[in-house]
Amino acid sequence: MEPIHNPPPQTCSYSRPSTTYTSFKDASCGTKVTRIIIALFLIVISCGLILCAYTFRDLLDADYSAQEGPQQATKLLQQLDKVLTGPPLPIWDNEHLFQFSCLMQNKHRRVLPIDICNPLTKFNFLEYICNCLMTKQSVNVNETDMCELFCPPTCTPENYRRLLCTSSVFPFVMWHDPSADTQEAMLTKMDQTMSSGRVGNSHWVLVIVDIEHRCVTFFDSFYNYIASPQQMREQLEGLAASLGAIYPKEGGSDSDQEELLSPFQVRIGSTVKVQSPGEFTCGAWCCQFLAWYLENPDFDLEEKVPTNPSERRALLADFISTTEQAMSRYSSLSWPTTD
Repeated sequence: MEPIHNPPPQTCSYSRPSTTYTSFKDASCGTKVTRIIIALFLIVISCGLILCAYTFRDLLDADYSAQEGPQQATKLLQQLDKVLTGPPLPIWDNEHLFQFSCLMQNKHRRVLPIDICNPLTKFNFLEYICNCLMTKQSVNVNETDMCELFCPPTCTPENYRRLLCTSSVFPFVMWHDPSADTQEAMLTKMDQTMSSGRVGNSHWVLVIVDIEHRCVTFFDSFYNYIASPQQMREQLEGLAASLGAIYPKEGGSDSDQEELLSPFQVRIGSTVKVQSPGEFTCGAWCCQFLAWYLENPDFDLEEKVPTNPSERRALLADFISTTEQAMSRYSSLSWPTTD
């Protein structure tokens, strides 16, 4: 009997697959395509992360240039030379607007300084102006207690009450950014603009309520930045009707109630663009308009402002230079007194 030889048990051996790295030049066509796609994908992701690191305001303020033909580029440079002659004009913000209104109050006495602690926008200016004029009316007839009187933080209630009693011209400034479509969004945009230190798309416009002349005047240095003149007139006519009820006509017949409560007149003060492109001078133009109004409420803006851009710029530059030093006395933002 022959011995049985059992075969040795088979064992499974697992070997680690070897990875061979090949250069792009020696790689197969499919590998090359795969590597190119991966590289492009990583580049796109990297660019997206870089763009996310920028704020929206940084993108708006970035400089972009387009290649124009020689003739178009020459015409553009000629237009810019007409406008941007001389050093850049300073930017007047809410503090400058307040200081200038204090200067006008000191000169004309009938002007109430601008309250910059309550930001006005196109969403709340109608209600705010009505409340301010109603407060003046109640103060005049001693219906408002000193404790109930709201006054700016840099003015005492007693002084604010006296200023209200002696004022008949009420200037209000509105801040606007076209990208904001609600009051909350507008205030958020305002905070972002102040924090960034950039003007961006922000803009100041002016509303003047004159009780003696029973008139509401609107001024926009860009003419139609917030809305068209007709749209602004429609909004202001509602305000004018409310003011007519708050301040009835003096000397009218008691029997003619409609005549007594006739609305204030509405005037659109800007029929042309007076602010040049590339300049941030809306605040200074609001102050210049207010100064002209206080000299003559019936003045014609087109007669005051030159049509030539360089002459118009020189006019505003002269106004700023002759006014800034006098305004500096109110740099502490304290309200003027009636003493």
